[in-house]
Amino acid sequence: MALLTFIFVWSVQVYSMEGVNDPFECLPGARPFAGIKIKGEAAEECRNNFESFRAIQKELREKIEEYKIVESYAREAIEVPSMAGCDVLHGIREWISKPANSSNTCTIGTMSGDRVLSVNLETLAEVLSVRLKKTITAQELSEQITNRREQAREYSLLSFFSQKILNFPQHELDNLSSWLSGSSGAMGYATPGISASLKCDVSLVRKLLQARAGRDITDEFASFVDAYSEKEERIRLKEDFDRYTNNTSCVGAECVAEEIFENGMLTTKQAFIKGYDISSPLMAARNNFLINLNAGAGDVSYKIYDGFVSSQSRNIERAIGEDDSTFANLSVTTIVNDLIWQDGKVLTTGDTVWALSTEKELRIYPPNMEGLSCPHHDYLFRGNSAPIHIACAGHMEVKNGKISKINRSSGSYHPTELQLILALNYFHNVGIVSDNLAFEGEYSTGYRTLADVLSIANMIELV
Repeated sequence: MALLTFIFVWSVQVYSMEGVNDPFECLPGARPFAGIKIKGEAAEECRNNFESFRAIQKELREKIEEYKIVESYAREAIEVPSMAGCDVLHGIREWISKPANSSNTCTIGTMSGDRVLSVNLETLAEVLSVRLKKTITAQELSEQITNRREQAREYSLLSFFSQKILNFPQHELDNLSSWLSGSSGAMGYATPGISASLKCDVSLVRKLLQARAGRDITDEFASFVDAYSEKEERIRLKEDFDRYTNNTSCVGAECVAEEIFENGMLTTKQAFIKGYDISSPLMAARNNFLINLNAGAGDVSYKIYDGFVSSQSRNIERAIGEDDSTFANLSVTTIVNDLIWQDGKVLTTGDTVWALSTEKELRIYPPNMEGLSCPHHDYLFRGNSAPIHIACAGHMEVKNGKISKINRSSGSYHPTELQLILALNYFHNVGIVSDNLAFEGEYSTGYRTLADVLSIANMIELV
């Protein structure tokens, strides 16, 4: 359910604070808010999380390649006399594989049609054995994958080397590989050397290139491979960085365009420059709203108190008369056994307003209050004998005592993203947040999951 939007028109009321120059003077230990800093161990944690993410991406790339190798092997092993046979193979393909990007945590692949095996090699071997009417073992398939992967890699490097270093036209090597493989076209469904395997060792291709060049190319090729591998790693690093941070641009001089041999042809991709340390941009990009978290830093009205940030100009609920305390009394909550209670019952409510004080008192406008219009946030703490310092406020939904949806939409207090993150961290620590917490609207945290928010809360320090 989308959060409801309430539009109010109200008059501004000025409350007298005679004799009180700083409303925070009643909070011993309150100190100025200078900003946030990243804890030292947080940068290492962020880098470790990124490396774990990269390992997942690398594994998925290998699975995509594995499937392509297996598919090409099957096409060679099974004679297809007609287009109808191709349709049959396509049908089997749907049974034994699944889209590579079907997982929420692995969204990789150069084409939307990339697939990975959905069965193990033992099952696939049984399928091929039935179709070929001869025994195919999982070990045989595993060897095919290993051999063809190595062969395809070396052939791709030789092809790129022949073009960039030896200045040979691409079609010459394609014609050579076609002749050696016995195929009618250039090698490769995407990576030459996989679709139509060579009928000889790739070393023969190297010997022929050396003869064509008229010199020993061993050292040249070895140096080329080292340089290419280093460049390829920088390209993959940039690709993984973009996926991890949802970033697709390069700012400043940290990136450079590099040529790479991919999908059977030369292409240009962005790569980080050689030796570039991504630690700082990783932190900044992964947590791209950190600058926004410093909103209010240096402003004398913002103070830190007991793990929260509050503004004496925006986040103070003044002490006023008892006549205005009706909403406040109805909105009181307690936390018992990791659940929010109100009026003697575990609370469940649709979209409603909430506010949290720096004294860790949570007020939520109660459900089913007939005859009372929905209040402004500044109604929730009225009728107090001293100013109340607001840590955060907004709209939320509560189901069975747990916060299921939340934002920081409050025209009364204008809470910042940092204030919501700190409030959520507190709510989580006292056990009142649903595991399936949802954020909605522009007045949220910029993140999609509670885990992300808690990660930020744990890696920042208020100074």
